[in-house]
Amino acid sequence: MKRKLILQGNNSYTVTLPIKWVKEYNLAPGAEIDVDVDDNRVIVQAEMQYKKSSITLDMKGETESYLRTVISNAYRIGYDIIEVKFENNSQLKHIRATVKNNLLGFDLLNEVKNTCMIENIAEPSGDQFNAIFDKMFIMVSHLFSETEKAFKKQSDYEHIQEITNKLTEYDNFCRRAISKKRFIEKNSQFYWLLFSYVLHVGREIFILNKTLKAKNITATKETFELLKKTAELFSLLQKSYMKRSTKFLDSIHALEKEIIYEYGYKALNKNSKDHILVHHILSIARNTYLANSPLCGLLF
Repeated sequence: MKRKLILQGNNSYTVTLPIKWVKEYNLAPGAEIDVDVDDNRVIVQAEMQYKKSSITLDMKGETESYLRTVISNAYRIGYDIIEVKFENNSQLKHIRATVKNNLLGFDLLNEVKNTCMIENIAEPSGDQFNAIFDKMFIMVSHLFSETEKAFKKQSDYEHIQEITNKLTEYDNFCRRAISKKRFIEKNSQFYWLLFSYVLHVGREIFILNKTLKAKNITATKETFELLKKTAELFSLLQKSYMKRSTKFLDSIHALEKEIIYEYGYKALNKNSKDHILVHHILSIARNTYLANSPLCGLLF
């Protein structure tokens, strides 16, 4: 719909708001609204009168990753109340873990028979978006440090799991902030893709540690060096994002090729018992490299 600008005084303008929208959010004269500018768009939001949105999920399967993925995506999309229908206690256990570990600002408020209500109780503001995403990079760097210790049998696996859970929680929040338009950014689609790669790096590091612990594998010196090279690759990606600079991108491309085609292939060609570790490290390197593409979209 189109609206005409009305001159107020010598240097300010007003525009009328659709009455349907004003009534829907129960706004009255003097009410405060949020106004954001995004290129040629002015975005008006009635934050204080926000009406909670809800969805009902009928969960049939029992696989943990299935339950976590469905509930997490309802959170990411922006629903404030998530009603989950489940069939047994095994499902409920996974639902509780998902809320506790993955949904920042949400809690499981009610359980009646085979239904539970997950609701927004203290959601962080969109102003925290950049700080939280910065922390995601720092946490992945910490996971690399802990993994180097794990290769030397000196790490705390439970601590690594806690960091990975928090990383997933922050990733979900940042996506939710975009969906709810609490974070206004013309290149938000590049952020969404960048989250995926950074999260995959963190989760692949966790799987690497899980494999290392479960199979009690001793890494060779060459595999340890491959891990350090991959940590260096991620450090370049982190510097590029933190400094908002493209000058590190060429080094990312060059180092990725060295890791994959020189160190990685050489390690895979050796008759070693730690091939599975090499596989996970190369996956980490590949996801780190792929993250540089959406990062370019943010830096331009």
